Order: sequence, then C-alpha cells, then structure tokens
Amino acid sequence: MPTTLRSPKVLGAVGVALIVVVAAVVVARARSGHSEQVAQYVVPDTAGKATGQAQAFTEALRKRGLVCSDRDPGPTPVLVRSCARKDATHDVYAEFAATPDGRLGAASLGARYDWPADDAEAQAELKAIVGDFGTAGAAAGLTDLLGSKGDHSTAWGTVTVVSSIEVRLERKGWQWPDLPDHPFGGTAEGVVSAVTADGFTCTSGGGPDVQNCRRGPDLVTAISSVDGIHLITIAAGSWTAARTLQEHIVQALVGDREPGPQITQWFAAGEASGARAYVAGLQLCQTKYGDNTAFEINALGPFASSSSHC
Repeated sequence: MPTTLRSPKVLGAVGVALIVVVAAVVVARARSGHSEQVAQYVVPDTAGKATGQAQAFTEALRKRGLVCSDRDPGPTPVLVRSCARKDATHDVYAEFAATPDGRLGAASLGARYDWPADDAEAQAELKAIVGDFGTAGAAAGLTDLLGSKGDHSTAWGTVTVVSSIEVRLERKGWQWPDLPDHPFGGTAEGVVSAVTADGFTCTSGGGPDVQNCRRGPDLVTAISSVDGIHLITIAAGSWTAARTLQEHIVQALVGDREPGPQITQWFAAGEASGARAYVAGLQLCQTKYGDNTAFEINALGPFASSSSHC
C-alpha cells in the first residue's frame, strides 16, 4: 500500500487532528437534530466499466443506493473503487481493489449510523454488503464471522472484523501494487497563511505539519509532510461558507493548476446532504448537519474512509 498509509508519523498526526474535527462535527450534529432531512444535489456515479467479480460487486452496491467512483491507479493495472451512500447521520461505504480481470483482492467495508438506536440497522446493512462481497468474490461464510472481532483466516483469505460496523478483507496471495500517491500541493503552513488573513487563529497540533485553525464556529485542519498536503478538513456554519473557504484555500495552494479546478468544480457542483468520491486521485467528501457543513480533501490513499470523519 502507499507509503503514506504506512507512516506512523502521518497516521498519528491524522488521529490527533481528527479529534479536533470530530469535536466540531459532534457539536454541529447535535445542533442540527436527528430528524432533519437535507434532500439536495446527488453526486453522479463516475465509476468506469469493470469486469468479473468487481463489476458484480459494484452492481450489488448500486442496487443498495451506493454511488461509485474510481481512484486513478496511474500505470498500475489495478482497479481501486470507492462506493458510498452518505448523509448527515449515515455513512455506508465499500472500497475495494481488484485485478484487471475483475478478481476481487481486498476491501474495506463499513456502515456508520450516528445514533445508538440505529446500531442494529447499521450492522444489518454491513452484513448485507459483506454478503454481496462474498457472493461476487466466491468467498463463502464471510457473514458468519461478523460477530467475532479480530482476524479470521478462511479458505478465501483474511477477514478482519475491526468492529461491529467495519470489516476489512484480503484475498490469499493478494499483493498491493505500487500505487502512486496523490499528495495535494502545498503545506499545512501554507493553509495557515491562506486563512489567517480571513480572521482565523491557528495552533500547531504537535509540529508545523499539523495545523488547527479556528474562527468562531468555523474550523480548518491541515496535515502535510514533505510530499505535500495529506488532509484538509473544513467545518463551517453553512455550505456557502465552507465553499468559500475551500475555494480560497485551494486557490492559495495550487492556483489554477490541476487538481485545483477539479476539486473546486466537484464541491461547487451542488449542495449535497452527503457525498464521497475520488476526484483526480484524491478522496473528496462533504456532509451537511442542518446548516453546518463539513468538507474534506483526503490524499491518504485507498481505504482512507475508516479514518475520515467528514
């Protein structure tokens, strides 16, 4: 897998910074209320045509309402696909990798519902998706393992039950190819320079590579390394405010160079209650909680959904 995912420094920084983001998001969710519905723009499905097991699994996910997109693998002959159904209180996702002939190799599957009363429903949804994976990938008995946390060795491969709402799978003999990283240009300190002029006050989250910036209810967090930005999160009091911050930050970091315009175009396409997609190799995310909105630009690589709190 990409070196960014293996780096303890990067992962540790992500964990620390996301504590701050989660705190802001929890407040926003509490203010928005459980019953509020935001029916707006629906992000289009942009995934290409796959083959074999990968296409069968994709079609099963689409029938469950998930929308799919593909990560640019560069010259590597492998499919990396993300499918999600997301709103303010539900986040159902399936990220998976397959060989060029469509044979499923690895997957990260999850169903997060924000309210404890919905735990049983979330677990049932995850079980259904794991079942779809097993059917498509000719891997029998996967759902029988969901009640036991930890690693399980099967005839198909390894099943890791992370929790009652998250599972990771890897087929025997699967080798992750050398996928290209897609770090976003600039640094966390560059984000600080972009937002302090707008009234934000920034503090370091343990070093210059992690920055938390706040202006009233608005919060911007940036994590970078020598390779560039790995994660930018934006929490604001409205979709318009989040959009303005996103466009300003991206413009300050990369100007009109790609992938800046592609990122801005995706966020500007419409106000969604929730969305997640690969764009230019980056995983982008937006979620609304009442009027409050969270955006995320995530360059951590495949299977980053489990570390995302957008």
